[in-house]
Amino acid sequence: REHLHDINRAVRRVWLVSGMQARLEETKQHYRDILEASGDGIFVLVDGTFRYVNQAFGLILGLAVDELVGRSRLVDCVVLAERRAVTEELARIEYGGEVQEIVEMTLVGGRGAPRRVEVTCRASLVDGQRAVVGVARDVTALSELQEEVERARQRAAQIERLRALGEL
Repeated sequence: REHLHDINRAVRRVWLVSGMQARLEETKQHYRDILEASGDGIFVLVDGTFRYVNQAFGLILGLAVDELVGRSRLVDCVVLAERRAVTEELARIEYGGEVQEIVEMTLVGGRGAPRRVEVTCRASLVDGQRAVVGVARDVTALSELQEEVERARQRAAQIERLRALGEL
């Protein structure tokens, strides 16, 4: 009789564990779906190398996800003029704690056209290793629009100076 009780308890434990495993898998899939549904690029860096990127980040760079994960470093995608500053900023975030930081950088990938991104980063842990988790928003169009507005403002100021000079 005691053996039946032990077997019954063991079966219940197996049933509970399998139910928890199914819920865990469901939760993991839920989070993967959220990450992939984002219009912003999301990445995880371990030792500067991409450990995870979503499809949106791949699109920003014009590269497939499998071309990035485990093969590429974020700083290698940053334009040369900004690499040192971005490397220092990422190291500061990675080793400085969980503080959330906004970093702007210009990325160049497979398409070759530079993309200006605003990246919100924070320190994290992945498999016991220090990591940086980032969300990248492509602000290329906004940056180009701001530059165009500034050029128009400068042209208007020049025209006004010439008009004032003509009146003199």
